[in-house]
Amino acid sequence: MTAILDTEAVALSTAHSLAMARAGVHSAVNADDTHRRRQYALSARDNAVTVLLEPTSPRSEREYAEYYLADAEAIIAATTPVE
Repeated sequence: MTAILDTEAVALSTAHSLAMARAGVHSAVNADDTHRRRQYALSARDNAVTVLLEPTSPRSEREYAEYYLADAEAIIAATTPVE
């Protein structure tokens, strides 16, 4: 019984992380300033990587996470301060 609960917890966790990655990308795109855009993109990147690093995450979730990761990385690159 515990193994089933652990598997369900991981599934819920990766689904939640994927949803947070998607929300982070959308929030970054709609942010009013560069600082907020970057912060949302960093959060989206972290959540997408969480899904990608979980070995039991479903293939469909990993595919979406790759898209969100690419979007987040592009936003981060565009908002990185030049010194």
